[in-house]
Amino acid sequence: MKITIVSLNFHPQIGGLENIMYGLACEWHQQGHEVTVFTVTPGESTGYGFTVIRHLSLPKLYRFVQESDIFFEANISLKTCLIGTLFRKRWLVTQQLTYTHVQRWQEVLKNRFTNIAHNISASRYIANTLKGKSKVIPNFYAPMFRRLPGIEKTKDIVFVGRLVSDKGADDLLKALGIMSAKGLTFNCTIVGDGPEKETLVQLVAKQKLEGRVTFSGALRGEELVRAMNEHKIMVVPSKWPEPFGIVALEGLACGCRMVCSEDGGLAEAVSDHGLLYPNNDIAALADAIETALQQGVPKDNELEQIDAYLNTRTSGAVSMQYMKLFLELKKTGKLTYE
Repeated sequence: MKITIVSLNFHPQIGGLENIMYGLACEWHQQGHEVTVFTVTPGESTGYGFTVIRHLSLPKLYRFVQESDIFFEANISLKTCLIGTLFRKRWLVTQQLTYTHVQRWQEVLKNRFTNIAHNISASRYIANTLKGKSKVIPNFYAPMFRRLPGIEKTKDIVFVGRLVSDKGADDLLKALGIMSAKGLTFNCTIVGDGPEKETLVQLVAKQKLEGRVTFSGALRGEELVRAMNEHKIMVVPSKWPEPFGIVALEGLACGCRMVCSEDGGLAEAVSDHGLLYPNNDIAALADAIETALQQGVPKDNELEQIDAYLNTRTSGAVSMQYMKLFLELKKTGKLTYE
């Protein structure tokens, strides 16, 4: 099968969307399909095994789509959606974001185009925000996230994410302040960096959490995996409704008990394997963390259930779900929606 992909953000850039699109392209290439990726992300174009074109020429894209079985895009792009409408019977869009989080004419227009595209959303939450119908295929996590043998979970709580207001690290610190005032013993590591760091450092002092909270800075690769393995609990306190929340899968894979805000796609990502609380409810967050501390690390039977769940969230498993829809679209020119 010939698959033409448009992903404006792509490898070697680092991010959730980039990792998803790169992982899918690699899987389909390894399955023997002819894959071409169009992107505007700078970098080398060789060494992938499949073709990467880092200059988005619409005439060239048109020619590739004309000769392809599938035209697959990462989110609706106003730069390329006209080509999608011209080749609607082979046009699929993976929706990784909502078009309702900001009120701009571009987002309104993109959402209208979902009435024309064949949509595949990363979460039911995203699907419910679209004007058009959508199937749901969840995202996958990178295989480097795993339980490491010989690493004891000697630390309590970890937060992993950019230090920006939407991610809710300040809510976490305020919840820890409530717990500290109750005389509870704990420690917390903030993994990440960003513009809110100095504000968070000041909040630690205000909440009288010195000695309890450590800022590790941004960690990557095996260093990040090891840090997550050292902690019993991961907290994902997002203030806004996350479209999906791959970090929840990563935390589960590293053996953490999860505490997540419930709005958006995070609840879908963590499934039945985490404690949820209402977004921005700091008292409820404190209660959830206290409960998680009492429960401790996941037990063997819980880990077995988590492993079974995570086996459905690998790049191989997810890519095959997409391929099933590709074959349906190639055969019939349309997708059947429930």
